[in-house]
Amino acid sequence: IGTASIGQVYKARLKSSGEEVAIKVQVPNAERMFRADITCLKMFTYMAIPWAFEQMKEIEKLFQTEFDYVEEFRNLEAMRANLLPSWGHRIYIPRPIPELSTRHVLGMELLKGEKFISAVRRRLKPLADREGKTVEEYEQEQVEALRSGKKKAEKASWLHWKMLMWRWSRRIFRFGSSELEPIDVGGIFEMLMAIHGQQILIDGCFNADPHPGNILLLEDGQTLGLIDFGQVMYLPQDFRLKLARLIVALADRKPEEVARYESEIGVKRKYYKQDVQYRLCSFWLDRDDEDITQGLNIFDLLVWGESQDPVLSLPEGYYLACRCSTTLRSTALAFGVYISSAAYWKPYAEEALRRATTT
Repeated sequence: IGTASIGQVYKARLKSSGEEVAIKVQVPNAERMFRADITCLKMFTYMAIPWAFEQMKEIEKLFQTEFDYVEEFRNLEAMRANLLPSWGHRIYIPRPIPELSTRHVLGMELLKGEKFISAVRRRLKPLADREGKTVEEYEQEQVEALRSGKKKAEKASWLHWKMLMWRWSRRIFRFGSSELEPIDVGGIFEMLMAIHGQQILIDGCFNADPHPGNILLLEDGQTLGLIDFGQVMYLPQDFRLKLARLIVALADRKPEEVARYESEIGVKRKYYKQDVQYRLCSFWLDRDDEDITQGLNIFDLLVWGESQDPVLSLPEGYYLACRCSTTLRSTALAFGVYISSAAYWKPYAEEALRRATTT
């Protein structure tokens, strides 16, 4: 029923109860092939883009845990314990099954639904039909409009508000009842950003690979299913408190404090130029507005930062928190949604700092 990064996922039925379950089976020799590939990538990175070498080392370390499905079993249990008490009315995480799990096999509850991307595309069909286009043509037209600047990404909060008004109007005037209800994309990305803020800053364990393929829309059309927790990073409290101070400074847009807290968290640079620190920190952990990119594309921005003030080393966990932020934002942008990481993570940062002062 699906392909994971290093395995295949199958649907099975338990003889004892008749329950349908999902079984993830690791591809034979996947670990050996990965190690050969990552060695080549590290050599290339070291020679061609040396400023990304530290990031590649952190990715390698995280991937090493993904080959042990017993670790993913524990990750699933931790995520369920941390997230479902607060978010269980809006998300669901599959229950792992101990008797079906080993180092190379992971058995879990089967979530019934469809990929989030597929659900959104299905709801584009009425819009595409009205313009005499296929869904693919309509989607490509929207993407090109975003890339060219003809259409601007809208803030998640504004899109969420518009959806609430649409639903309110629909109940009163009873229109569009024959069509699939549009998905509240803005509200979903607000929730996903908040959930990952809680994971990183409060819980101390987060999914470092929150790409859209790991998000399902379940059969009720409202609940999100979150799957694939092979790449989970655990963060000590001291690191989380330093990151919390940095997030608050980014949300408040205070360059001097951002530069200071970036240094305190353990990012080592050659010169510690405040402007470079602020712009690069903002890109990784908050936003990529015009005042940050100043007309540069993302690759050129990173090259500019490295030429102006090279990064010498990063603390463990820092790059993966940055990766989580940019993955969520870039996914949202693909749906025409603009979202700031620091704005949604600030309440969790402040809560982490408050708890630290009362314990």
